[in-house]
Amino acid sequence: MVNWTPLNDMMHIVFQDLLFRSVVTHTLAREEVAFPVAGGGGTYTLNYQQAEAECSKFGATLATYDQLVAAWKVGLERCRAGWTKDQIVAYPMQSIRKGCGNRIGVISYGKLDPSKRYDAYCVPRPDKPFFHVESCEGTYKFTYSEATAICKSLQASLATVDELEEAWRKGFEYCRAGWLADGSVQYAMQKKHHFCGNTIGLISWGYKDHSNEYDAYCYRRGM
Repeated sequence: MVNWTPLNDMMHIVFQDLLFRSVVTHTLAREEVAFPVAGGGGTYTLNYQQAEAECSKFGATLATYDQLVAAWKVGLERCRAGWTKDQIVAYPMQSIRKGCGNRIGVISYGKLDPSKRYDAYCVPRPDKPFFHVESCEGTYKFTYSEATAICKSLQASLATVDELEEAWRKGFEYCRAGWLADGSVQYAMQKKHHFCGNTIGLISWGYKDHSNEYDAYCYRRGM
């Protein structure tokens, strides 16, 4: 049976679709607000374990059902059923739409077999403030403004050089150049690699034209 949460206080939020490694569709700049994610292979491609892994790519974890309800209360709407941490599959609706539960509220399918495939609803992890994002279209597809928007959609901002260095000192390594807040393009390596600058530390490609395309490094502050 489909369960739903009745509508009460709601604020109007404008959403837009932003494409990257998975599809994230919200622009809420709040902490611990659930956001939807679809696997890079398209809609309804993630089993429960894969949904957990997909959230982790964005420094996040699966949202609880209660966190999904909280996101709905501040305007989240998504006619795509997704996994929550409770193993409940649900989706939030702000309007009555045929094919989308035909009700307002959080539409729940209940607790399902973890092998079933849906999207996912994630929330940021306080212990993972720094993370890398790449486009679902491949490596190096974000201009500076697009990288800024991607981080914002994930409740974060472009990381600073100091935040990249802090992550590197804690063991972070990734051989992908990404935009930072100051307009520089950098990445961090823990060991020498012939195709990754052949050095240890932060590798900088300098300050680039903002129309150039790279990946993005994001950071959630105040978490």
